[in-house]
Amino acid sequence: MIVLNGITWDHDRGLLPLLETTKSFHKLYPEIDIRWKKRTLKEFGDFPVEELAKEYDLLLVDHPFSGEAYKHNILIDYNQYMPKEVLQLREEQELGETHKCYNYNGKQLALSVDISAMVSAYRKDLFEAAGRGLPETLEEVIELARDTGQVAAPLGPTDIWCIFLSLGAARFGSDFVTEQGLNMENAVWAIDCIYDLYRVLMPESIDYNPIQIMDRMSRENSILYAPFCFGYVNYAWKNRDNPLNFTDTPLWDNAKRACILGGVGIAVSASSKNIEAAVRYAEYVTRPHIQEYEYFLSGGQPGQKDAWMSDHNNELTGNFFLNTLQTIKRAYLRPRFPGWNVFQEKCCIILNEGVRTGIAAEEIAQTIQELFNKYIGANPGKEGEQCINI
Repeated sequence: MIVLNGITWDHDRGLLPLLETTKSFHKLYPEIDIRWKKRTLKEFGDFPVEELAKEYDLLLVDHPFSGEAYKHNILIDYNQYMPKEVLQLREEQELGETHKCYNYNGKQLALSVDISAMVSAYRKDLFEAAGRGLPETLEEVIELARDTGQVAAPLGPTDIWCIFLSLGAARFGSDFVTEQGLNMENAVWAIDCIYDLYRVLMPESIDYNPIQIMDRMSRENSILYAPFCFGYVNYAWKNRDNPLNFTDTPLWDNAKRACILGGVGIAVSASSKNIEAAVRYAEYVTRPHIQEYEYFLSGGQPGQKDAWMSDHNNELTGNFFLNTLQTIKRAYLRPRFPGWNVFQEKCCIILNEGVRTGIAAEEIAQTIQELFNKYIGANPGKEGEQCINI
């Protein structure tokens, strides 16, 4: 018996579809068993994957880690283990950059198993009762928040950082952060914009992540709208009490990018003693028909185009997939420089505490640039260059 150890993230969306597909996979390959563990949402974004790769064969990862994985040879390159036609099919299932985001300097370091982006959640019934329409611009979001007192956004450390990147890229484009760091003018503008939101949002927002907001929206009637939340299809199922609806987060006309791309890729540790068995499961769980049916129906948020375009899946979820598709297609792909995860972890705290305590936008932006210089600016191995395996 081959026993694989897998690590995912702590939410039904991250665990239940893996448990279910592991059962059906084991029926096809009874000689392979997979044992899954989970880590917190914060650990998913920040905890060093290089440490996890020493212990686990299968890892659910975020795409900004690709540069670090490439530099240190932490994850396998699927090009070396999967037939070309299989990878071609996965590429054909891409929405926006949901497959490319795990490809670094030609190495395919993960496969898309879950797609998400920063969108808006809302309670349709509360909007109808209030006689209001959905906001179509960021200014209208601020107006709605000011008028109702019922708008929240995730300004906790991890997500306020994602909002900052989203705003900067929407205004300046994909070069908002380059090898030299931030575009400072637009970084200051983005932080000032977050301040404008913070002043009118529900005060609890400064501590919230998307799950906390959507749990509350589903449980009570105090929040009618929440922009800049990563979409969670689990809250959109029409058979839930108080199902949530989802739509793109409004920015402004001619925004250069939509909000940032999230989602999850399935990777195999280069340290695994059972690489071929782990690749076999990764191939299975990312098959389009598995994604569209078994993965989705067991609580997942699929990472394949067919699943997102499925009439059946959209009917069950109030058009969750179709209503957020444009954000996915136009989403901002975060930088993937080696060192990004450590840099990001520091910046999350700096930005959240800075806004919480009223530090000037210029000072916060300068601190972020200094952290970039420390953790990334002098770091060899930018994308497009050859790196030394350490």
